[in-house]
Amino acid sequence: MADGNPTIVLVEDNPADVYLFEYALRTHALSCELVVCGDGQEAMEYVERLEVERARPPDLFVLDLNLPVYS
Repeated sequence: MADGNPTIVLVEDNPADVYLFEYALRTHALSCELVVCGDGQEAMEYVERLEVERARPPDLFVLDLNLPVYS
């Protein structure tokens, strides 16, 4: 959580969809920290890093339902 703002993790491999998500946040003046992971592997590494650092977990995960299979 940066500056008291909630943290959202967006797992999305399409840059256009990432842009639309960021646009929606700006349009509605939602103040948050947005972490973008390009695939499931990157998202899992992010979560593992948080565990090692004993950092606060994100407030929300938003997942692309059409991501390639995580291996």
